[in-house]
Amino acid sequence: VGFGGKGFWSTAGSFEEYGEAFGPGDVIGSYLHLAEGKGVSTVSFSKNGKMFASKPLPPHMKGAVLFPAILLQGGPGGGASLT
Repeated sequence: VGFGGKGFWSTAGSFEEYGEAFGPGDVIGSYLHLAEGKGVSTVSFSKNGKMFASKPLPPHMKGAVLFPAILLQGGPGGGASLT
């Protein structure tokens, strides 16, 4: 599950419009809500404090051990950084 700089949600090799595009200076938040019992676990993202819609955790990830990861990609002459 991911949220790309052009404003797309990605999961299992597919992409759909989600949230807003982002770039240098923006603060991106990622959120995972793990529900108990028969509840629905969700994933969501934010940009500069603005929350975007929650989406259900993909079925293939339910019950899996999950580790947060961040992928940074820089363009020509640019870069990406964490602060």
